[in-house]
Amino acid sequence: MKNFAGFPITLDITDNIITHMYQKKTDQQEEIFLAELEPELITEFFEGTREDRQVVKLQEVPSNLLNAIISVEDARFLEHAGLDPRAIFRAFLANLKAGAVVQGGSTITQQLVKNFFLTQKRTLLRKLNEALMSFIVERRYSKDEILEAYVNEVYLGQRGSAGIYGVAEASRFYFSKPLSRLTLAECALVGGIIRGPGVFSPFKNKSLALKRRNLVLKKMLETNTILPSEYENALQESLRVKKISAASNSAPYFVDFVRAELLEKYPSKALTTQGLKIFTTLDMSFQLFADEALQSTLKQLELQFSHLKEDLVSGERLQGAFIALHPQTGFIRALVGGRNYNESQFNRIIQAHRQPGSLFKPLVYLTAFLEDKKYTLASRLSNEPFTFAYDRQTWEPLNYEDKEKKEAKENERKEVSVREALEQSINIPTARLATEVGIKKLVKTAQKLGIQSPLPAVPSLSLGSAEITPLEMASAYSILANGGIRALPISIKHVVGPDGEILEGKSIEIQKVIPPEAPFLITYALEGVLNQGTGRGARLFGFSRPAAGKTGTTNEYVDAWFAGYTPDLVGVSWVGFDKEKKMGLTGAQAALPLWTRFMMKATQSKPEVDFLVPENIVFQNIDPETGGLSTDKCPTSFKEAFLKGTEPKTVCEVHNPPKNTKAKKK
Repeated sequence: MKNFAGFPITLDITDNIITHMYQKKTDQQEEIFLAELEPELITEFFEGTREDRQVVKLQEVPSNLLNAIISVEDARFLEHAGLDPRAIFRAFLANLKAGAVVQGGSTITQQLVKNFFLTQKRTLLRKLNEALMSFIVERRYSKDEILEAYVNEVYLGQRGSAGIYGVAEASRFYFSKPLSRLTLAECALVGGIIRGPGVFSPFKNKSLALKRRNLVLKKMLETNTILPSEYENALQESLRVKKISAASNSAPYFVDFVRAELLEKYPSKALTTQGLKIFTTLDMSFQLFADEALQSTLKQLELQFSHLKEDLVSGERLQGAFIALHPQTGFIRALVGGRNYNESQFNRIIQAHRQPGSLFKPLVYLTAFLEDKKYTLASRLSNEPFTFAYDRQTWEPLNYEDKEKKEAKENERKEVSVREALEQSINIPTARLATEVGIKKLVKTAQKLGIQSPLPAVPSLSLGSAEITPLEMASAYSILANGGIRALPISIKHVVGPDGEILEGKSIEIQKVIPPEAPFLITYALEGVLNQGTGRGARLFGFSRPAAGKTGTTNEYVDAWFAGYTPDLVGVSWVGFDKEKKMGLTGAQAALPLWTRFMMKATQSKPEVDFLVPENIVFQNIDPETGGLSTDKCPTSFKEAFLKGTEPKTVCEVHNPPKNTKAKKK
């Protein structure tokens, strides 16, 4: 494949606006209309950042730290020739007594060999190879050389997506200080962590870390490497570890997502050793906007609603996630999979399957528009309670007010328009329409829109009872924004080799899945959600450009969603707890502010663009109360969109009653 190389361009700028771009070809300047700038580095994901380490000489390592490591990991290190028969026999007896593997007999040399050359699998062949190679290493290298390699190679913890390797990096990670300034107690803690960084980390379990440190100190006392007075003083020292540092890159959840995709095609060793460059679809400005919006929204919610903090169990915190897509290309522009990557690497955008609630409702109306032309945005739907029987079961949907008060409001309207049902997110007319159109047809529509999670063909599906990922919902809403054309979500654009050759280029995959008219009608109605419906908070917040969107709230207020889009940017936000429990907030209260904060920053320097109107769409002024053509006698009028041929032909009869043409009897 051809090389991936840059080229100089010339810009014409007038009033801080680029008016023309030129590329020099031979002796002439050729005007170009698109140029991709050198991308910003997200992270050295497959190189240094994945394994953070600082190589040091053995003489730079404090003697207390070396003694701590030897005392607890290999007390006879200076005596054996690679294997320690005493340690192996002692571990065998301990494990036999416990009935499980509770102690290991590996020497420092064996651990080094395993980390450098072998896998972590516990097989007889691996142990035999490990023993043989340990003998060879001991014959070829001095004890100092082996110990120096070990203290620089040993794994000592995790900073987000990056592993902490070597004692120098561990000193910076746990104590924010160089090796030379470590106290005896701190040296013992580092030495003790080696056996199990995930178990003995002071960030995860201080009591276990303290017990392990004290055990190491006791071992050092027993091996006469510290004095009794030093031992007593060190025992009194508290754990003084620093706060967990920030993530090692600006988009850790996205980077993990990219890595998982790459590992499907490339072996891990190739990614870490061959100097590949991965060009992604991420927009770093959008990524920072998304992360800032999520952090500030969750903090604001916790301040405003104190129960979100007080009801926490076992340290569980309110969580959130956000994804932004470019609907025309499927490029993932921003992805924040959770509140804090260091605390949880669970990517809620792609791994969390949650009920979308009312976020699913537009798919019901989309199905109706696709299946039967009798349905329009002005169609009247019954809002009276009903019971639906299926598979020897019954189902009775309730409106939002009914769920709260357990009784219908006396003044509740018996009939609403399709537009009003969508704008105000009313359950009963949506559920009734779904049963009329057919639940199986609804399932097919959802699958066309890229939803791959299982969708049970039950009536509650219409109100979002199936569990779906935020990525799937973003993909579905992208098709609405893109006029029925599906662009598969993409995170990687190019994989480039060390010499600049393109090893892999991901092309944009687009497919027309539905005609453009029905998605436009949904979009036109969802604009009303922001202007006068459940999403009007975005306008009150100051977001004024053309946009469409939908709030989502699940049963018992467990999940809060908002999905919204401009013509060229789709964003989906989710807020809730990982362990599904009542949050007590709607999508408008919890998820809409997150979406709005992001969109206001992401679009602030972009020109305002309206949604494209398909050729077969016409507009008519109607009376919103009746759906008939409005006249000057109607108190209000609204410009509604219709598929050509479905627009109303008669005027509103409530405010323009037909004249009685019959002659009166004398």
